[in-house]
Amino acid sequence: MVRPNKSSSASAPSSWRLQLGVSVGLFAFLVLFRPFGLTITKLADVLVLVGVIPVNFCAMAIVHDLILPRLKAARVITAFVASGVIGLFNIIYLAPFSAAPGALVVKVMLVAGLALLAIWSWRRQQALNHEVIDLRERAKNVAHDHRHVVLKGDSETEIIKLDASALCYVQAEGNYVRVVWRNDGVKEKLLRATLQSTQDAADGLLMRCHRSFLVNLDAAERVEGPLRSMRVVFTEADSVPVARGYAEEIRKAAKAL
Repeated sequence: MVRPNKSSSASAPSSWRLQLGVSVGLFAFLVLFRPFGLTITKLADVLVLVGVIPVNFCAMAIVHDLILPRLKAARVITAFVASGVIGLFNIIYLAPFSAAPGALVVKVMLVAGLALLAIWSWRRQQALNHEVIDLRERAKNVAHDHRHVVLKGDSETEIIKLDASALCYVQAEGNYVRVVWRNDGVKEKLLRATLQSTQDAADGLLMRCHRSFLVNLDAAERVEGPLRSMRVVFTEADSVPVARGYAEEIRKAAKAL
């Protein structure tokens, strides 16, 4: 079960070492086994193969920073898409495998273009990593919002009635949902209900941010972190994780507040 995090910050580990290792490994594989009829007869051929390292490093960086954070798909499909994009760059670079002057110019231009795109994507991702969307002013504005939210469970006795501005988040726990709100401290209660029925009852107040969580951005202090490890942080309650597939939607909604 996914649990909220009491820490207010999260950072994804750097992947450049893995990308470099895979790129060098592919280069070594091509040199040692020479698949697809590759022949290495002169220095220019070796230089072309060396170019495989920056091509794959840049291609993986682009996929990692630009494509994967926005891809709402199962892991198998995600891996298939990533492999397809990286493979396409390799096909463009290696076919035809030629060290002729004209082909070398094209290959150098491809490497340079990929490198520039990779640098741009890396810089953009670094900016997102440190982006903090401050929602405290918004929280002050809605603090006097006395609209009531009524959340019900399967039983007639399972009812929670509270101010819209007090509701923080809802977490799925098996056949129940845990409702967390602020009222002279943090309060919580279990209801026998589903996330979908709870979201419907909240009448647009709650947003899905994870398969196990709904959040009320009006009650949040800030949204922080990159798309692949974003969190919604509350002043008193625990911070809530945002799944990669919902991150862009949460980010846009927070900026629009």
